[in-house]
Amino acid sequence: MQASVRPKQLAESYLEVLCDEHRHMALLYACLEDIATQLAGGSDIDVGRMHDIMRYVSHYPDLFHHPREEVLFRQLRRVSPRFSDAINHAHREHKELRALANQIESLVQAMELDEVHDRTALLLQIREFISLGRRHMAREEQELFAPALDQLSVECWARVLEDYTALSPDQHCEHAMQDSYERLYEDVVHPD
Repeated sequence: MQASVRPKQLAESYLEVLCDEHRHMALLYACLEDIATQLAGGSDIDVGRMHDIMRYVSHYPDLFHHPREEVLFRQLRRVSPRFSDAINHAHREHKELRALANQIESLVQAMELDEVHDRTALLLQIREFISLGRRHMAREEQELFAPALDQLSVECWARVLEDYTALSPDQHCEHAMQDSYERLYEDVVHPD
């Protein structure tokens, strides 16, 4: 009996990690929303904090979150081609989010250097980034994460865990890097 419960718990834990990372991103989007409100009101913004947020949202997903999703997506594609459209859509949105984050990060760097910057363009890009990011996460959770629990067999979940473990042969380096992003996240979301 214990053996049949364990794979389900592992699957739920894997999905919980993905959803926790989405919740972290949602909190950072709320911080970005506060900055957008300040920009819209003509107030000065904390450019350093903005830079920290953008560093996190520009790099953490591609380094840690998307690889975790990708091993899940491979198994979903194997199980049923009906997931292909949703997975392809997720991949396109990952690229769009990355491009927007890079554009915002460039504008923030220009602000840090006191170069001429367009607050309106920054405001529009921040709002577009937040809107796309929220829709993207909701769609992934509804169309891919939730069905994965029912659609993937114990063997598929074992493969997800094997594939993810194979992605990170240097656990020490990965943990150190992930710890640095977690500290950055805490500093941004819970500043002193």
